[in-house]
Amino acid sequence: MSRVDPKRIVEDRAVNRVTSLLQDQGHIVHKIDGHNDFGEDLYISFVEDHHTTGDTIAVQVKGGSSYRSAGGYRVRVGQHGRSWLDTNVPVVCVVYDPDTDALYWANASEQLHRAQSGKNEPRSISISRDDVLDADSAHSFARRMREYIAQRGEIRHALGKLSGRVFDTTDYVAYFMNEYGEHLVYRQRRGESTATLLHSDWGWNPIEITPDTLTMGERLSKLGLTTASQLAEQLSDPTFKELARTLGDMDLSAVMDQMPVVGGNLIVNQPELAWLRACGSASEWWRSAPA
Repeated sequence: MSRVDPKRIVEDRAVNRVTSLLQDQGHIVHKIDGHNDFGEDLYISFVEDHHTTGDTIAVQVKGGSSYRSAGGYRVRVGQHGRSWLDTNVPVVCVVYDPDTDALYWANASEQLHRAQSGKNEPRSISISRDDVLDADSAHSFARRMREYIAQRGEIRHALGKLSGRVFDTTDYVAYFMNEYGEHLVYRQRRGESTATLLHSDWGWNPIEITPDTLTMGERLSKLGLTTASQLAEQLSDPTFKELARTLGDMDLSAVMDQMPVVGGNLIVNQPELAWLRACGSASEWWRSAPA
């Protein structure tokens, strides 16, 4: 008989508590299965007077007494700090303390931006015991986060000015600067299966990408073509067909993605590809959400 991890039980209870609380307030809660590369558990779409507002936040939920600190609670930033800073979707950290049976919250994005302006690199998000999240404070929580989203609209406007594009308030937008000082902007609209990559070195011309099959190797794999011999059967040109046959059982993805190509003709390096994959994971809900 397998053993149930007590920590996992508390973590699940924490996520369920946050979910039920905000759903009871009329907001739309989307659970992220298995967590994603940005360390988020939930997306919350705020609703006011039975109408969606277009304002969305991401929530990382933690459960257990191990997050206590002298002044309240602390949640480690880990590898998520950069990704939390470079997206227009604010991130909130919520801790469930089983001893007090209460939820506590903090605006992680706000703390990270404040620390960045002071040239600091915080290792954790500080949560005050005064910032309780319950039925009495849920309205204030939503109001404060929506005010923050309105204030941080400057990120969306700044990226729009940089790329010469206009982004909607409901778009998922993320930014990356590569080692050559080139700027990349990732845009995912709600309800669309594809995303758009804007690259300064390409004149900011939109490049359509499919997040779950970014590269040629991934697209061939989705078609069931994983070896060169399988590809040979699909080729009509006799020269390429014979070349593919000579490669036999060579792994196609390993060959094709040595120099990754996205959007059909844009060559990206491995850090850029890793960022695109992380963006695709983080924006998965936007693709499945109503347009």
